[in-house]
Amino acid sequence: MNDLSVYLIRMGSLDLLSVSDHEQRNYVSAVYIHPNFTVAGNDWDIALLKLSNPFTITDYVRTICLPPPDLEELYETGRNCTITGWGHTSENGNFTEYALNFLHFKNGIF
Repeated sequence: MNDLSVYLIRMGSLDLLSVSDHEQRNYVSAVYIHPNFTVAGNDWDIALLKLSNPFTITDYVRTICLPPPDLEELYETGRNCTITGWGHTSENGNFTEYALNFLHFKNGIF
């Protein structure tokens, strides 16, 4: 990860193969990988990206809201949540690269 210029962040797009009129692009200035991450597994597979410039908030580009850590009941097993993104939809599952996926979990089941 020495050359961060290869990481282009796209916001406001639902399809990786086409460019949306609402799309914004930005580069990464720093990557912070979880200290427990290893390439051998999927545990701790998360990183924070520091953007070179801020995105403009629009109807198509938004921030996500994370709950404060003191609200432990929000993290209980069986709570509802939604996950979006491109890539594998399950461990060792199919890889989707073209359209944004939405997985809705209700009571811990999707």
